[in-house]
Amino acid sequence: DHGENKLHQVWTPALGFGRHIDYTSEGILAYLLAAGSTTHPILADPDLPGGGADAYYAYSRGNFGRILGRFGRDGRPLLQTYFGSLFTYLYRSLLLDFGGLRDAFHFNWDQNTREAILANFRFAQDNAGAGYSRLYWGLSASDGPNGYQGLYGAPPLDVGAGGVVHDGTVAPYALAGSLAYAADLALPALQHLASLQGGKFFDIYGLKSGVNIPQNFFDSGYLGIDQGCLLLGLERYRTGQVAQLVRQSPVIQQALAALG
Repeated sequence: DHGENKLHQVWTPALGFGRHIDYTSEGILAYLLAAGSTTHPILADPDLPGGGADAYYAYSRGNFGRILGRFGRDGRPLLQTYFGSLFTYLYRSLLLDFGGLRDAFHFNWDQNTREAILANFRFAQDNAGAGYSRLYWGLSASDGPNGYQGLYGAPPLDVGAGGVVHDGTVAPYALAGSLAYAADLALPALQHLASLQGGKFFDIYGLKSGVNIPQNFFDSGYLGIDQGCLLLGLERYRTGQVAQLVRQSPVIQQALAALG
């Protein structure tokens, strides 16, 4: 969008482009690619860090880009996503090794991912009445008892999201995606889910999309995007090779240099 100098989120044949990527989310990966682009740069903006020449900072424009939320009884800070679904924090960290780099806001994405996982875990423990426990957590978009629910998540989240959406459903892929950042919390829970139904919840393609033990819902199918997160999460934990290879890309190297 040249008028607002931001990337669009969607396109449909009937309506054309719609919605902007203007909130902390996995969409930041698109701005990183733009920051490394030599053919389709986002124009400079003097209100952004360093004169705004770096496309990565474009999503920070306006009221939605960077909102610092709080979670837990001690009010720990977290750069929040819109509806708190764990995948919105995990995807960028699974695909790219930031190596502890901080941007011009002195922000560390790896640290924020770890804090988001902790927020999700703590919310689950504080809502044990819904069936959650230390071995049963991971609130993220997945199949549930009433079909696919894209809004499953945990605080903090935007007031416009209408509140936390959860019903006792957890997503195995979210636990796999958390391994590299919180194996002490995620691995026991992932092993527990793999043992459900006498091991039948773990099948040829791995763990299925969602499970809700209190409502006796065990998903019978897989979602490709969830399995991608599951596989990337396992490999990020084992070797980190995929994220390291992505980081070696010349475009990504230029993008990371643009972070300041």
